[in-house]
Amino acid sequence: MADTSVKLRTFEGGVPNERDPIAFMAGILPQVPVVVRGQGTTVGAALANAQLIDATLTALAGVTVAADTLIYATGPDAFVTTPITAQARALLDDASQAAMQTTLGLGSAAVLTAGTAAGNVPVLDGGAKLPVALLPAIAISGVTGLQGTLDGKQPLDATLTALAGVTTTANKLIYATGSDVFATADLTSFARSILDDPDAPTVRATLGLSSTDSLTFKGLRTTGGGDVDYRHAQAAASGGGTVSWIGLRLKWTSRFFYGPISLASSPDGYVAAIMPTANIPAANVYSGVARSVTTDGVLLSDYEALYAEHTVGGAATAIAYRIIRYDTAFVAPPNWLLVAAYFADDSTLKLGTGQILRSGESQSASVDQFAGSIAADASYAIQRFPSGQAEIKGSSVVTLDANGRAVINVGLTAAAGTWVAIACNGDFGVSKSQVISGLYTSTGFTAEFQGIANTTVRVNWLVWGRWK
Repeated sequence: MADTSVKLRTFEGGVPNERDPIAFMAGILPQVPVVVRGQGTTVGAALANAQLIDATLTALAGVTVAADTLIYATGPDAFVTTPITAQARALLDDASQAAMQTTLGLGSAAVLTAGTAAGNVPVLDGGAKLPVALLPAIAISGVTGLQGTLDGKQPLDATLTALAGVTTTANKLIYATGSDVFATADLTSFARSILDDPDAPTVRATLGLSSTDSLTFKGLRTTGGGDVDYRHAQAAASGGGTVSWIGLRLKWTSRFFYGPISLASSPDGYVAAIMPTANIPAANVYSGVARSVTTDGVLLSDYEALYAEHTVGGAATAIAYRIIRYDTAFVAPPNWLLVAAYFADDSTLKLGTGQILRSGESQSASVDQFAGSIAADASYAIQRFPSGQAEIKGSSVVTLDANGRAVINVGLTAAAGTWVAIACNGDFGVSKSQVISGLYTSTGFTAEFQGIANTTVRVNWLVWGRWK
């Protein structure tokens, strides 16, 4: 095979020669003189003191170091330095964990686990205190002075804590404004003088009141028809018989009548005030002194009023008399019915019936009695007058005969002479009636309805005459 390798032609001693170029140069180049970094040398020596180019080495070559610094990588072929003290270098040359603990001066607790289990290093709680679970049980008696300290304290309580937060000053009262919420209010020495009173009479004495400055209202109804009943009954007051006002004493001979009134207020349908026969008790007199009652009557003084207090729901005569002075603050309850009031300016007495008596005067009341009853065929009311006259008002349901007539029973049991009767139709759409016979027997009268017969109708009627 032919030699195809590259040859180097040389002239050595004037004689041409062919050599291997690499081998020939290797033998000659090392001897070639060169200057490296200002120093004369040969190529061979320069190559012997050089190394191949490397990125890592190039990066390290660019790091500036100083005493007590350590080179460390921050990335591929990137390096910086950090201080490294003699203490750190002493730790780095330790060959084991135990040697490092010794170098650092650590005890055996350095390798323990933090926690509350056996063998753990305890960890403080949020209050920088040992957990209660780690604390041993200690008897109170085993701690000197602890029992005495506890004896001077009380259990924690929300109410007591709230009270402790109240700021008090002189003459203040603590009171609750809510659950465990307190505030203060003024409390004068006079108010405290009331608070220490053991009963109502003592309180009244402290306040300078008499026993009648605060009245007791019994059995009143504040809703419904009771109060209205009494107002109507007062407005329709009548009776009293012969009433006299002599020597500042009021006397009446027959009951004062207050009515009509609902059966809920009085089952009798009215209230009757009968002349009292005994003194009016001190508790019922504004002055706290019993009021004199004699056969001449009840004593009344300037600007005094006499009331009949009715027990609501009680019988007509279930009353108690009371005397008040009306020129002082006073409001009469609904069930207090006025009997009389004395006006000192002109010495007149105003009765609850509306009559006025002057001093030394006596007169008969216009109405002495009002009574009513329900019969099978009639309802009526009798009104008798001291003069001997009387009138009866009624409304009857009757059945007309074939002539359109019916007898109206009145029910009089004590009459004198002839009575007169008036009758009128009590139903709309029915012809008017007329009386065709008068009261001659004191038992009734006959009425006739024109144009109708054999029919049940209502008749409203009025009769009057003498009853004694």
